Amino acid sequence: MANSPTVPAGIVITTKPAPGQNVAPGSTVEIIVSTGKVAVPQLVGLPRADAEAALKALGLGMNATEVENSQVEPGKVTGQADAAEALVEQGKTIAVTVAKAPAPPPSPSPTPTPTPTSTRGDNDRDRDE
Repeated sequence: MANSPTVPAGIVITTKPAPGQNVAPGSTVEIIVSTGKVAVPQLVGLPRADAEAALKALGLGMNATEVENSQVEPGKVTGQADAAEALVEQGKTIAVTVAKAPAPPPSPSPTPTPTPTSTRGDNDRDRDE
């Protein structure tokens, strides 16, 4: 049995010796049959585009969720739902977490400038007269 991203489970992938080779009567021929599974690659640390390309090459999909992370370069994969080397069904979508830059801290609100007021009001003038 062997993993294959394209050969359905239970179908022969190849033989040993290879197909088309002559063998002596009574020889043993090993038949390699597909498990219908795919080994998930290591995605953590890869840029998002590279992780998606690695999954696509194996016939797998990717569902990325961006999470703020100040410790990791934005766009890098920081987690994957299926561990590296885990065997999954062909065509499965693998959930990954991708770092995004944290939102900038809110800028402080400007303190309103007090409006200057006259120390002598109009009522003071009336009293002087």
